[in-house]
Amino acid sequence: VHSTVGECTKTMNMLADPSSAAGRADYANILGAKEFASDTTRILSCIDGFEALVHFIEDAPTREAKAAVLRLGEAIAEVRAAAQCGTETARAAYASLCEGRRQLLQRFRARFYELPTAARVAIDAFLTVSNKEIVGAKAMFLAYEDPFEKYRALLFEYAHTLGHAVEAWLAGAIDTARASGVAADIVEAAVRNHGQCVGMAVVWAGAIAAELGALEGDGYVCHQGMVYLFNSFGGFSFGPVRALCDALGVSKPDFLREVLAGVRLDNKRGYCECGDDASVDQLVTHRPGRMLGSEDPNAEVRYMVVVSEELQRRALERAFELEFDLVAHLDGGEIAFKPLASHPRPLGVGAPIAAQVRKLIRASCDADAAAAAAEGIVCGPASDEAAGDEAAREAAPAPRRSASETMSLEGTPPSWSEDDESASLSPFSRAATFEAELCETSEARPGHAPPPPAAALKPASPASKPAAAAKRDHDLANGGAAPSGEEAAKQLALPGEGSFEIRHSGRSMRAARPRVGSAVASGEASAHPPAA
Repeated sequence: VHSTVGECTKTMNMLADPSSAAGRADYANILGAKEFASDTTRILSCIDGFEALVHFIEDAPTREAKAAVLRLGEAIAEVRAAAQCGTETARAAYASLCEGRRQLLQRFRARFYELPTAARVAIDAFLTVSNKEIVGAKAMFLAYEDPFEKYRALLFEYAHTLGHAVEAWLAGAIDTARASGVAADIVEAAVRNHGQCVGMAVVWAGAIAAELGALEGDGYVCHQGMVYLFNSFGGFSFGPVRALCDALGVSKPDFLREVLAGVRLDNKRGYCECGDDASVDQLVTHRPGRMLGSEDPNAEVRYMVVVSEELQRRALERAFELEFDLVAHLDGGEIAFKPLASHPRPLGVGAPIAAQVRKLIRASCDADAAAAAAEGIVCGPASDEAAGDEAAREAAPAPRRSASETMSLEGTPPSWSEDDESASLSPFSRAATFEAELCETSEARPGHAPPPPAAALKPASPASKPAAAAKRDHDLANGGAAPSGEEAAKQLALPGEGSFEIRHSGRSMRAARPRVGSAVASGEASAHPPAA
């Protein structure tokens, strides 16, 4: 259960509420954003169901009933081989054990249905919303945008850099502890599966963003509060892991050295340039739902940023010292984070805290939408119901970032941003781009058709591009044929001046612009709110 919630807190902080006007603008450059535009923060409202489910699972009679089923399963495994090739007596004994397990499982299931109706309804709501808003959003995202999770679906790798490293290290530490005879209760308490490690790393990522000045105020409270709200049982606390370290004689320097060694093997390295003393990561800025943008013009994806190893080290040090073992409370209408050990939160009081977190997120999104409207940026309707006529909605131009938002820290505006064109590409036109197999040079690669003539790459007027894109997508949606490679190149002609490339992968199109150093590597946050 904690693993599910850990992944949910990652998704909530990464997507927040794409169904809001500001959320639609945040992800307007993502194919399928309209389709996965669910309010992922709804899971916060299911805190009572989460607590009821965890309380049921950890209740002593439930644990004993589960243990009895597992013991009988082990006995069945031992006699299965003898029953398959043994005597009638062995087969009868095997059948008797299987029947006994069936009865135990029936009684175990009956325990759940004996819960009060309100508890079962709350649990059902928690599981349903988790699947619909969280799992559904990712499934739709993969289906439309990046089915192999190699490009923009790496958004869902948020908080996985440190999370994966700690998860791998902890798995080895637990194996060592079991082999060394460490007390079983210490080992069991320290077990943290994938989602739990991600949930802890969400808090650490928030701390790093706060240290950079990228996340503060209500945005920081909402980001951290999504984890601390669900930490009433300590599932996202580092304390049990620290106890395991003490039992094994693992010092803080040992822990830091081994975990950071795992960070250096992270799968996101290479998406943008970084030295040996840094890694590629993702950070939230301003509020949940808005990712910090890279200042590396050659970054494969714009929301990958370079984070210094020193920042990661400090976050892990604070975790080792239990600074993040907190739980969310509501004091005088304000959200407060207090140590779980000294200020446990009773069950059934989390709903008002969740409501306050969602209220702050909505207020921040509304403020962003109002600010965008004041600048003349169209964010789009918050939902299909408010959208009006379908044809008008399809013809509306995608929101575009202002020149000030795409300005680099040195003050040199890029000549073109890949985010500006991505909103107009349908899956069909991406396939056509891939078919075109255009490359950086003017020569054809062996085994491939030559690139289209220079005339086909003549930049189009920015004003004419949205209308052409809308017509193309309309034709494709109504059964029209996908354009050929040369025709796709014409349709995808880029606005602005300067050289550019359409990569063979069909995933990235970028105009030449000045190289700048990574702002985050030096401890400076990007000045603009990035698109994904």
